[in-house]
Amino acid sequence: PISVSTLLDAASDRVIVADATGRILAVNAAAAAGLGLTPQTLVGLDFETVFPRELACSRLIRLRRALDTGRPVRFTDERGGIIFDHIIAPLPTPGGEARRAALFARDATQFVRAREAAEAASRAKSDFLANVSHELRTPLNGILGMGQVLGASSLDAEQRQCLDDIDSAAGALLTLVNDLLKLSSLEAEDGELSRQPIVLSSLLEGAMAT
Repeated sequence: PISVSTLLDAASDRVIVADATGRILAVNAAAAAGLGLTPQTLVGLDFETVFPRELACSRLIRLRRALDTGRPVRFTDERGGIIFDHIIAPLPTPGGEARRAALFARDATQFVRAREAAEAASRAKSDFLANVSHELRTPLNGILGMGQVLGASSLDAEQRQCLDDIDSAAGALLTLVNDLLKLSSLEAEDGELSRQPIVLSSLLEGAMAT
């Protein structure tokens, strides 16, 4: 039969089994290699001997929280440029034996860096949209303003229809630019949503006219 230690050693995650005092009861090959020691050397040592003091205290606090609540505790931290995703899970304990938990650590550096890069790209896109939208509004307001000036002059019916079409198209474009600005604000979590009534027929007429 396959032993538990063989199964643990086959896992790429770092696995440590410890009791409520932080004493290591078992460790797999991946965890031992990461700590630069052999599994046989690590068994019986406590967290403060194996980890830096601050890290050992943090591990022990989370381990006891998992044991007290009976629920897994998940968190991330960074050591030596590597971001680890941790799970501390309480283990079933036979009556009369000390409580124990399994600590799983996985290298999540590539995933976290990719997520950070995606978030940075999204912010850059939002900033670009906001900047372009602001720049577009200036000439659009000029077009609308000059249209109003021209509308006050003497125009025949055909010319006035053309002016109305220009005004309508420029107004629609200005609305689109304003919507882009609102979208950028929402993505930056700066905007506020409000519930307002709309006239559906007006929206449909505007879409048909365009």
